[in-house]
Amino acid sequence: MRARLGTGLDGLDAVLRGGFIKGSTVLLEGMPGSGKTTMGLQFLQAGSGQGDAGVYITFEELPQQIYLDAADLGWDLRALEAEGDLRIISTSPEALMAELLEPAGWADEMVQSMGVSRLVIDSVTVLGEKSREDRADSVRSALFSLRNALRRLGVTSLLVRELAELDEPAAPDAYLSDTWIRLGWMPENGQTRPLTGMRSLEVLKHRGSDFLAGRHVLRVTSQGLRLHPAGIQPPHVMWREADLVKAPTGIPGLDQALGGGLVAGATYLIDTNSRANYSALLQAIQARHLRDGGAVVALMSSAISFAKLVDNFAAFGVDVLQCARQGRFLAIDGYRRDVPNALVPFVLPHHDEASIEQTRKRTQELMLSEHKRWMLFYDMNTVISTLGIDYLRETLAQLVSKARDNGIPVVTSCNFAEVPAEMASYLERTVNGVIRTWQDGRYQYLRVTKSPSGKTTDPLLVLPTAKPPFVELA
Repeated sequence: MRARLGTGLDGLDAVLRGGFIKGSTVLLEGMPGSGKTTMGLQFLQAGSGQGDAGVYITFEELPQQIYLDAADLGWDLRALEAEGDLRIISTSPEALMAELLEPAGWADEMVQSMGVSRLVIDSVTVLGEKSREDRADSVRSALFSLRNALRRLGVTSLLVRELAELDEPAAPDAYLSDTWIRLGWMPENGQTRPLTGMRSLEVLKHRGSDFLAGRHVLRVTSQGLRLHPAGIQPPHVMWREADLVKAPTGIPGLDQALGGGLVAGATYLIDTNSRANYSALLQAIQARHLRDGGAVVALMSSAISFAKLVDNFAAFGVDVLQCARQGRFLAIDGYRRDVPNALVPFVLPHHDEASIEQTRKRTQELMLSEHKRWMLFYDMNTVISTLGIDYLRETLAQLVSKARDNGIPVVTSCNFAEVPAEMASYLERTVNGVIRTWQDGRYQYLRVTKSPSGKTTDPLLVLPTAKPPFVELA
């Protein structure tokens, strides 16, 4: 992994997986008032505390104004200049380009004498305009020369660019930069407009490195900018990280998305879009738990065939009949389906008042009396289609509570599109974790939108594989 340089914003370092890459060129763009100048100064301020001298080059502001703006944030730039950690230069685009293109100019001398490793140019918008007018070069050519000169100096540079419109398309400097960051405002309810009035930061490019995609909230505080990365919600008060016992799902990407696996005592809801193959996820989770010596009770959906159940588990290397004989697998059927003779002793009915009560008693006795690591799978669409929404509403809260009290992870499934909006809201509110699946064109996606720890994810691709668990997330 290439060396990194702290950005001065803890949240941004997390978004960029460690910060800017040393020696890279970073484009920072946004409309007036979005926080560009503050971010540039904060980048230099942070370097001064780490022995990284910095230079701030401005074409439009006098140093006096920059000193005053920084003082409002508690930064004494004059003191940093006196200590040799900072230099603020007000010059013209023509003079800067002439010096940067001259290997023995004052830019080289200053970098060497001060040990400069950070540089901010505010703004390259003016540089591009002047270059086009006075040198008859294309903007792209001028910026290409600028980027190469900065790389020759070995500095990590932040190039500020003004946006005339919030959704302005990419300019040449975006293609030439190593990292591209756009400042703007958070949209409301995921829409492009109207805007909430809350600042945002979005990384559009980070060459040679992964990064956390999406718009992140950017706050202006009395100490500078503070970034709050997206995807973090307040954790539930009853889930303390130190107390979490997690069971792996058998799908490495899903384990990572869930922060290590399924939390004992937590109830997870998979939103099963009708076109998405969610059964592959459920089969993989059940197979892994059985293979690890755990026990499974599954109220099965109509999409899963009893006739193929043994073969399906065998594909994962699990003898489900042997697990059932050991008291580690029990299926519940709500549709009065035909069941192979070998499975009959291990399938309980769940379609009328008498059978429901009998099945409930047996499963509770099993899970409470035997010292096994149980996991419960509960298909809500089966319950809704056979017993109705009111029954589900009455029993779900009890199920979640009993599972929590006994440390049993529960995986439920329901197609939100097939239940009223009020019921969908109730389901999301009641469970501890929500995993959404959907299909768009020829791709299937998955996203964790709620979890006991408060962590969520960006959309992930669900891809088939030739070997168990037959699915991976990318």
